[in-house]
Amino acid sequence: MVMIKVNRSTVKKNKDAGCTSTQVHTGQCISTIRFKGSRLIPKYFDKLMKMLELTGRGGDPCVQYKYLINEDVNIEEMVYVIKMQGFQLLGVDQNQPTQAVAHPPTPNFSFNYEDPSVECLNCGSRFLLSELESDCTSEHEAYDHSDEVCPNCKSWNCCDGVKWEQLTDEELQEIVNG
Repeated sequence: MVMIKVNRSTVKKNKDAGCTSTQVHTGQCISTIRFKGSRLIPKYFDKLMKMLELTGRGGDPCVQYKYLINEDVNIEEMVYVIKMQGFQLLGVDQNQPTQAVAHPPTPNFSFNYEDPSVECLNCGSRFLLSELESDCTSEHEAYDHSDEVCPNCKSWNCCDGVKWEQLTDEELQEIVNG
């Protein structure tokens, strides 16, 4: 049995302890750019952006444009091009859609485990615990899985079991307090 200890130097209090939801990005970032000017829009703009809104007529000094910028276009470069074409930049807006995802409460503490050297019981090679591989098989509706696969000889359960050190919140708080 290999006992994997908590790396004491990595223990810290979680700022989001107890939180039960997280905002995650759910789609591409939508970038729009607004500008105005009396010039007509160069045709190549249509390859970089999609017009969303036009206020006024071409040639009118107050004409305002609103474009959706293509995902692969660098916004800073587009701002530069617009200014070089003689347009006045009115603003750039970016909207990244998010959604709240519910999860069990975030633990009070976070930490990493040590990464000791282990030996394969089958081939005798030594490697770091983090180099262990996972594998699974399903034959005739039977399922088997191992997280202790030797990276060299590929034998399953090569380390005679791994046990992870479990510390209480009180023990972790003592480590944080020093």
